[in-house]
Amino acid sequence: MDWEKVAQIYESYFQLQDLRNFEERLSRPFVWGSLTLDHTHASQFAVELNRLGLEAGLEKGLLQERVAKRVLDLERLKTIDANTPKATAKARERQTGRVQNPFHDFVTEEIRKLGDKIKAIPTNVEKSSCALKTLLKTREWVLNDELLDVIVFMRKEISDDLIQDVIADWTKDRNKNIQDPVRPLSSIFWSAPSGKFVEWGVSRYRFAEHFDVGGFEDAFSDFERELSGLLSEDVGSSGIRSLCFDLLMMSRSSKLTVGLSDEIEIVLKRVYESAEDEKWEEAEVRPGSPYKVAPSVATTAVACLAILRLSTSDSQKKLAVAAAKWLLQQQTNEGAWCTDFEVNAGIKKQPDVFITVVICEALARAGLPGISHALKSAKSWLMSQQNEIGFWQEDGFNYSLCTVIVLEALNSLQSLPSIPTDPYFIAAQGFLRRSFRFLREDNPTSRRLAVIAAHQGLESLLYSFLNHEQKKIWRDHAETIGFREALKVFQEHLKFKKLLNVNEIIPYRSQLESLAHLRDEIIHKAADVTEASVRPLIEVTWHFASKYSREILKVDLLY
Repeated sequence: MDWEKVAQIYESYFQLQDLRNFEERLSRPFVWGSLTLDHTHASQFAVELNRLGLEAGLEKGLLQERVAKRVLDLERLKTIDANTPKATAKARERQTGRVQNPFHDFVTEEIRKLGDKIKAIPTNVEKSSCALKTLLKTREWVLNDELLDVIVFMRKEISDDLIQDVIADWTKDRNKNIQDPVRPLSSIFWSAPSGKFVEWGVSRYRFAEHFDVGGFEDAFSDFERELSGLLSEDVGSSGIRSLCFDLLMMSRSSKLTVGLSDEIEIVLKRVYESAEDEKWEEAEVRPGSPYKVAPSVATTAVACLAILRLSTSDSQKKLAVAAAKWLLQQQTNEGAWCTDFEVNAGIKKQPDVFITVVICEALARAGLPGISHALKSAKSWLMSQQNEIGFWQEDGFNYSLCTVIVLEALNSLQSLPSIPTDPYFIAAQGFLRRSFRFLREDNPTSRRLAVIAAHQGLESLLYSFLNHEQKKIWRDHAETIGFREALKVFQEHLKFKKLLNVNEIIPYRSQLESLAHLRDEIIHKAADVTEASVRPLIEVTWHFASKYSREILKVDLLY
């Protein structure tokens, strides 16, 4: 498959959709008269859009420039003959019942033709990746929160210019929020529609986390406080599903979940205590009958995975494993899992993309034996749900986020089952998460413990990497090679695998060695440490752990 040509088709398809959306959002029908829309008239079209007030939040004149560029980019839009005789036009209006709009009709037909070409491309992951990449290219001038997850997912292919564009937009919005005479008490400078506050905020948080974006700490601190308040609300048993959904969204950012670890621990205890017979139930409404409480696949799925991702409690994880066993039995013959929804005749089951993805990860994290067939069947069903354009869609999700979630799941399904059995990996995960919790306690002893935990977690992670690559980690039967030697061996192995150049030093090495030195000072001299000296080192440890756990083990240690 020539993916460059496919990308060109997608680019034209998305550009034409933008143009049609602009035209359809006009406050009144556009009067074309005898206008022939060609390259020389592109700016004339954009001027009319501006005149009608369709600024879309952009600076004056910017919309004109960008819409004109959209038209100029489309070679097929050289000429639209709008000189249809009035009598003929009126006859067509009587037949179709609408005012003739040559531009709209032409663009709609072109979208249909391009859509047919896209539909002919076989369903596969590469098709989705190509569609997402091209979507970013054509929509980079309006990078909303729903596309930030796409940028993070495709971070290896994203240009620095695009990252800087997002940061510039954030800076502009933040400054506007600061200068607002009726500015709210919060430093949060973005808004989100009802029900999307957590989802969109986490998208921004992840973007800042993955691209190491600074300068917006006040806004993200306020966002954390808002989430803390949200998690402290008593939602009752009927709100467990939505609460656990929010937990899953938050868990997409490892740094966020560590920052809220105390609140999350309390919430997970409530979730654990709300289970009935190793499942989570919901009330069903059946016409002509009283409420009936029954086990819910959807609620059990999100609660189970929230515990497996976030909990450090053995009893909670034991419950989640039992719930995963029950979920395994609920898979349909097609490979999906269903949600229940109410219809006039009662309760109907409908296969659900998101819930299927959630249960696949829950089964893998639970380490259940004999799940290969179930995961393979689920993967086949998920691929069958890819729409003709290459995306996945589910109620309640923007198609770009839904597609990213599915692709992340498909990418990780191969590696998840083997990871939880590695004791070094599990130890590293526990120590590194604990290091940030110690740092939050803001006292000398906790800061020392934060350094020790981070160092020990890093050493365990290096042993996990070297074990995975079948490298020696023992000096003799009683002593391992230690942190510094393990880091050196790992660096040389990366060079051997051509993941580092011959003369290149592994990223973050100097900071990691500083962490090791500080740990020695604490252990042997009881040295005091400040938060200013400790926090940057622990944050670097997290960056290192996240980067190389993905590259070596194909799973994010901190996710």
